[in-house]
Amino acid sequence: MVWNASLYSSGTITATGNTGVVVTPFSSAAGSLIIPVAFHVIGSDMTVDETNDVTIAWYTDAGGLYTFGTTTFVQMTWTDMNPPIEAWPGDVTFWDLDYTGATEPPNSPMIPLPPYHKITHTLGGSAKSMSYIVYMHYMVMV
Repeated sequence: MVWNASLYSSGTITATGNTGVVVTPFSSAAGSLIIPVAFHVIGSDMTVDETNDVTIAWYTDAGGLYTFGTTTFVQMTWTDMNPPIEAWPGDVTFWDLDYTGATEPPNSPMIPLPPYHKITHTLGGSAKSMSYIVYMHYMVMV
């Protein structure tokens, strides 16, 4: 089990934006299967009226055409820059792993990490200068 692996570090951000569709680190580690357990986002450098809404959209392709679903974190605020951990895959909003139109049940066991993702942050407040890190906790199946 690997805890607190950094999936993304924003650096200082001053406007709403996203990473674009990028390769997911750890998604194919030398033939091993990576099974996420949970994701955690931690903010920093927020001032009194700032907010940050972070989502991760998951994709099976580099073009972002085939969505796997979206992980949505609880909004970060100046008083709470450490929202609850989001379980995998229970908080992903859509399931159609075999593209049949039928949705698989939530919390299906052993769903591997999708190969592509896009992290979006939506800032609110007056100053809009903050940063955040997305951590992943996962198992490695050899």
